[in-house]
Amino acid sequence: MIIVIDLREELSKHELPNIYVYQEDNHDPLFRHIIVPDRIVTASFTEDGMAIFPLYILDSNREFRHFYNKTSFKYLEELSIDRSYNLENKRFGKVIIKKM
Repeated sequence: MIIVIDLREELSKHELPNIYVYQEDNHDPLFRHIIVPDRIVTASFTEDGMAIFPLYILDSNREFRHFYNKTSFKYLEELSIDRSYNLENKRFGKVIIKKM
């Protein structure tokens, strides 16, 4: 777990792609950055980026947290293998990836 924290901290010092994971807060759509979890934007933001959505409906904050953690960890794992921020060829499981 410490390795993931250190990797996130080191990557946050660089220019990062605009890749966000869908989260919900009281039925308001929010998006959390895939590498920097403290970077949260609303659905109305106009950045050119990508968003990762769950394939199924999530019902609780716990499920959203689990979805974010799983997706972010898999992204970091794949990033450490192919050393590319690109979403192509990354294995996330059952997700939908859309342009923002």
